[in-house]
Amino acid sequence: QEGEDVTLRTFSGLNVFTFSCSVQSIFLAPRFYMHLTFPQQVQATALRKAVRVKVGLPVQIEGLPEPGIITDISVDGAQITTNSVLGEAGAKATLSFAFQIKPTNQEVLIQTDATICSMRELPATKKGGPPRFSHGVLFTDIDQTNQVMLQNLVYESLLSLPSGA
Repeated sequence: QEGEDVTLRTFSGLNVFTFSCSVQSIFLAPRFYMHLTFPQQVQATALRKAVRVKVGLPVQIEGLPEPGIITDISVDGAQITTNSVLGEAGAKATLSFAFQIKPTNQEVLIQTDATICSMRELPATKKGGPPRFSHGVLFTDIDQTNQVMLQNLVYESLLSLPSGA
């Protein structure tokens, strides 16, 4: 309602911003929206060290018979979906994956060790099928050249997003 104090939180991809303000006015037509007072203070809490983007890169994991899929990636880590458990939090894994750099379509092969930060079971893709597993990993030994290549992949992916997404 008008005059009501509200606390808002918004996520930028790297940080969560929190601020308090008041509702000045509410509009129902032609769209539902409201005007808020300008916040006196904005608090930022770091959620991630690096921007993550959605991808679908096949990844080979040492010791697993079939590849997994990197579902999102940043310069320092990734989310990997597999049909088998890689290990518990703190375990090490050796990964290799490739991607192309634009505009030359040069293929970059990344081979790195990673530390598993999290693991959770996902629902099966088919009813009655086997579960899948999602792992958050932190890359531990990527050289500076490959970090630049990963940064390029992240920026290219961000640029290819439709505006407003």
